[in-house]
Amino acid sequence: MELNKIFYINEYRQAYNFAQANDYTIKEIEADVNGKRYQIVEKPQPTVYEVAQRDLYVLKQWFDTIYTYQEQKFRRLMALNKTDDDGASAAEKLNALYLEAEEKRARIQALEAEIAALEK
Repeated sequence: MELNKIFYINEYRQAYNFAQANDYTIKEIEADVNGKRYQIVEKPQPTVYEVAQRDLYVLKQWFDTIYTYQEQKFRRLMALNKTDDDGASAAEKLNALYLEAEEKRARIQALEAEIAALEK
């Protein structure tokens, strides 16, 4: 098997294994008199819009999970006047978390503006 090879259903398993091993994909192409035909092709690259959507999703997930958990943890430690596992004060950790969150919020705003521009 090789890239751009055209094949029929009887060779599909072999083509599938080759495509998976080499990070290719298989697409169905126009049938001929012998039946359905397929071709091994390169995986399409994500569009700028798709990349922006994925990055935005990852950032929002960070706020929904890691940020929320870490903020609650450091607030509890501050209330108890304790340090984190690595010996840093809870106030320092909380401050660093807030700074990281501000950077991520700015990135979210930039991505949202980029996505809105791409949707026009």
